[in-house]
Amino acid sequence: MKLVRIAVAVTIVAVGAWAAIALSRVDADIGAPAGPDRLVRTLDGGAGAAIDARSRTETARDILRQRPVDGRAFRLLAQAELARSEPDATRADGFLAIAIRRAPRDRPARAAAIDRAFARGDVAAGMEHLDALLRVAPGVRAEMLQRLALLLEHDGIRAALLARLGQQPNWHGSLVAALKSPQVPAAPAAHLLESLAQQRPLEAGEVDALITLLTRLGRHAEARAAWLQSLPAEARGNRADSGLFDGGFEHPAISGGYGWRIAPQPGVSVAYDDVEPFEGAHALALAFAGRAVANLGIEQVLALPPGRYRLDLAVENATEAARPFVIEVGCQGGGPALLALELPAAGRTPAWQRSGGGFVVPEGACAGQVLRLRYPGRSLAEQLVAGTLRLDAMHLTPERNARLQ
Repeated sequence: MKLVRIAVAVTIVAVGAWAAIALSRVDADIGAPAGPDRLVRTLDGGAGAAIDARSRTETARDILRQRPVDGRAFRLLAQAELARSEPDATRADGFLAIAIRRAPRDRPARAAAIDRAFARGDVAAGMEHLDALLRVAPGVRAEMLQRLALLLEHDGIRAALLARLGQQPNWHGSLVAALKSPQVPAAPAAHLLESLAQQRPLEAGEVDALITLLTRLGRHAEARAAWLQSLPAEARGNRADSGLFDGGFEHPAISGGYGWRIAPQPGVSVAYDDVEPFEGAHALALAFAGRAVANLGIEQVLALPPGRYRLDLAVENATEAARPFVIEVGCQGGGPALLALELPAAGRTPAWQRSGGGFVVPEGACAGQVLRLRYPGRSLAEQLVAGTLRLDAMHLTPERNARLQ
């Protein structure tokens, strides 16, 4: 525990160097330093010797003579005490307590209180002062929270931070951004968000961070379950446990995560079409403008466990494509495609046609997969595509009676 206290104290103490003073009243800058505001500002700026070599204690007393209720003077007394060769920690903490009561928005006082609380192992008090500092000093949030996130493997830090997050402080968005940093240990960060989800529904940014962390840990199925749980009940529907989300293209407002990811590409317009779909209310329509097509930008991230699966869909191909379009499923880590299903070719009298095929997700390093629509045109002439391709009624089902070979 002593090592934890030291590590935390060393990590947190640097905030005192970042926190600038926000003064409500500042006197003029003309002439010699005078008045409590300028005396404090000069000391905090590191130019204390300019005030006739006064010590912090003398300056604090001078301030109290002019403004007896100024809490910053008690912060200076605490700093002076802690600077002694043999400081009286109890006396310094008493001064800081008065400073916090009288000047709750004084950033250096909060920084000093954070340092003292963590140094003595009082994580709850340290987090209380940290919360207050982050609320009034947005400029230090990013780096401060990045440093704090590195300590989430310690149960006490995580528990104290969780209690604060339950109150949805105005800095929680900055923490969420910090949790996604590659430098932050993924397991304790994910644990923090999973614990928060037990207290209240996660917000969109928090869900995205949790998915990022779980994916980094290789927990793809849990990441997908967290994403599904964040959706409205009507969007999850009766097929929430299916391996594919919204295969009927009935929820155009939901994208990203483990839903459809549609990235606009040159020469291709994508829309949810309600003109005579194969089933339901919509189909996905891709309109080609006769330009060369290199990428279609249609994909969905999957989290299928090892096993055999079958993908079925309906296709209406009214294009002039020289080659068949392909539905491809592959492991996120790369490698050969698990499925490369050629869709029905363009016809003179296009109509809805069914297409389907089976594939195997192997054991091992294929816990996450990607399903994408691809056009395999090789030459420039083959890549020139005009017309409309529509997809609908896409179903991904496990073949439960089959065994892996």
